[in-house]
Amino acid sequence: MRKLVFLDVDGTLIDSTQEVPESTKDACLHAAAAGHRLVMCTGRSLPEVYPWLWDLGFSGLVGANGTYIQFDGEVLQDVRIPDEEIREISEYINSVGGYWIWQGPDRIMPSQAFIDSYSGAGADRIAGDWGPYLKQVEPYLRTGTPSSCAKCTFTLPPTASASLADVISHFGSRFTIVAGSVTAEGTEGGELVPAGVSKGSGVQAVATHLGIPLSDTVGIGDSANDGPMMKKVGTPIAMGNAIAEIKDMCKWTSTSIYENGIKNAFRYLGLI
Repeated sequence: MRKLVFLDVDGTLIDSTQEVPESTKDACLHAAAAGHRLVMCTGRSLPEVYPWLWDLGFSGLVGANGTYIQFDGEVLQDVRIPDEEIREISEYINSVGGYWIWQGPDRIMPSQAFIDSYSGAGADRIAGDWGPYLKQVEPYLRTGTPSSCAKCTFTLPPTASASLADVISHFGSRFTIVAGSVTAEGTEGGELVPAGVSKGSGVQAVATHLGIPLSDTVGIGDSANDGPMMKKVGTPIAMGNAIAEIKDMCKWTSTSIYENGIKNAFRYLGLI
């Protein structure tokens, strides 16, 4: 039976050097050729998705934690946070000593400290080679804060006067907030989108659009923002490098991204 398969990007499709393992490329191409529909389900916004990923057999994107959904070139959803709330969130994160990046389908607006953490210029350096990522987003970078945007990813360094729990307490009644999937050692990170929106709501939207029952959906991921996806899909699969929280909610755990994790998951599922 053909499946609708949702795959996280960072830590699932792409490793810390911004490369896709050859075994993953091969598995995705064979699964797509067999008639399964593959969808990237990621915290990344559209400008942050490498164009060559589509060549691996993907038909759709659930981007920026469900705020932006595209399938077969058709935009199914584009949810934004309005200007007043963007300014409120940005000012709060600034006031507690954190930094942020606003991610939309047409632009990326980071505070300088956020860019420094990816380039290695800042004190809070994110592990891995993020050079390809910075090159990818460069044409979309803008300064300041946007008038509307989909998602805020923020970092709270050790010197911040607030914790992730504090941010959730402050904004959690109005927004969906999950722990960040990419953070520097010693920092806390979070990902904020409009209330009711998540990777899980994105799964539901794509499945409904295609008329595919949730029982025929699969989710594969590794980090906290994958939790809503795992709760929604018919068959949740954790990568071997996944956090314990994700492994605990999944039917099966594959090997890590560095040990043919996607290929082994697809074999387990009978997709290839």
